[in-house]
Amino acid sequence: MKKLIAILAVFFVIGTISAFAHGIGLQGGANISAKGGANIGGSGAITFKLDSLPWVFAVDGAFYSDYIGLGLTADMWIGNPVISKPLRWYYGWGVAGSIGFGDPVGLSAGLRVLAGLNFKVLDNVLEFYLQAAWQPTIIILPEIGFNVFYFPVVGGFRFWF
Repeated sequence: MKKLIAILAVFFVIGTISAFAHGIGLQGGANISAKGGANIGGSGAITFKLDSLPWVFAVDGAFYSDYIGLGLTADMWIGNPVISKPLRWYYGWGVAGSIGFGDPVGLSAGLRVLAGLNFKVLDNVLEFYLQAAWQPTIIILPEIGFNVFYFPVVGGFRFWF
């Protein structure tokens, strides 16, 4: 039942954002943490930028045999200067939250400081990027804690309309 609800939620998000998105794509990567080492694979994200908001969002899911994790990040780019056309770099800040369904249930939230490389091709229709963030996280469930050494690293692409 939990997997069905998670799958329906993902399809709902895809259907909703595609109607209002200015840019939409996919990303994947790794989470490097002092608590748990590196977590690579098993997860992916839909990334999108809405016309009406200056934020870049990512909705991610991790599906394991006994655990389903859903997360959301919202990043505000402060700058995107040119290194050498078409290569650029960007930096900014953001917020993140996640919920995990399994045994135990997990809930966390955090702030983000991020930087990345991006380049657009095909008349700025297709963007490729690599991004790293420092994301100190407050863990609310299963027990209250704080993870100051949490570094999501992702790569992906977006189509711009």
